[in-house]
Amino acid sequence: MSLDVYPCRILPDGSFDMVDLPGFNSSAGGEGSRQWLYSSAAVRALGATYLPRLADRNLLVPPEETLAFLRECGLLLAHLPHLATAATALTSKTYDELEFLIESNLVTIIAVTHRARREEDWGVMIS
Repeated sequence: MSLDVYPCRILPDGSFDMVDLPGFNSSAGGEGSRQWLYSSAAVRALGATYLPRLADRNLLVPPEETLAFLRECGLLLAHLPHLATAATALTSKTYDELEFLIESNLVTIIAVTHRARREEDWGVMIS
């Protein structure tokens, strides 16, 4: 299984509809990245509060929190070497593989979040 990131339209009753973005990559990593990346001690130590929620559930970022979410993703991207090093102890992947995967996943999440921010009532779902 894999994690995917999508913009979602938040409806007046609080429910949401996923929005398909043709031409956008939606991959936010494999199911295992919930543990070795998003909820890892290294990510938590950087002060991340959104992505660690993926440890045991899907993540819905409401429209009014997308800027804070982008900041968190940018912070993790800025610490890419540290995160890749820490993840080598949690997976069988090499440092180079992890650096590529982490960067690709975060760039995808950032791109989808930027797209969602163009719409007033769009948030982001990672599931």
